[in-house]
Amino acid sequence: MIINFELMKQGYPPVILPVEERVTYYEALQKYDDTRNPDDFLMLFTRLAEKSLAFYLS
Repeated sequence: MIINFELMKQGYPPVILPVEERVTYYEALQKYDDTRNPDDFLMLFTRLAEKSLAFYLS
């Protein structure tokens, strides 16, 4: 994901998209494309970013 490059430039760990989240990711992208509402994508990305950060801090 391109956004990982931006995260790492700012000192954050990359976000890992597990296989089991792939459908949710595609659905969130499709919803944004249809409605221009980023809420579902941001919620998913925030949850995944928190998991990545917790992993790197442990």
